[in-house]
Amino acid sequence: MATSVPPTLHLVSRVCASVLGAYAFTWGLSALVQGAGPKLGLHDAYFLAELLNFVVFFLAFLWAYAARSLALVWCAFGCGAVAMAGTAWLLAHS
Repeated sequence: MATSVPPTLHLVSRVCASVLGAYAFTWGLSALVQGAGPKLGLHDAYFLAELLNFVVFFLAFLWAYAARSLALVWCAFGCGAVAMAGTAWLLAHS
């Protein structure tokens, strides 16, 4: 017997994923670009990261509503944010 998630909980989870998950994903990307930029010879890595933030957050926000699977959205945002922030931390401490 399969149980379904109440529509209200599903909607709240999707809104949280679109705002909080997209923010975490964008923050991870920003940290990665700012960490890897100077090592790759990009002198304006901070400026590049700030410009990318607007586009990436907007696209991630929209994708959170367009995706069929809410679990995939949470997994992509969570795993992506952790992977990018971890890589940025490793670059900063190398």
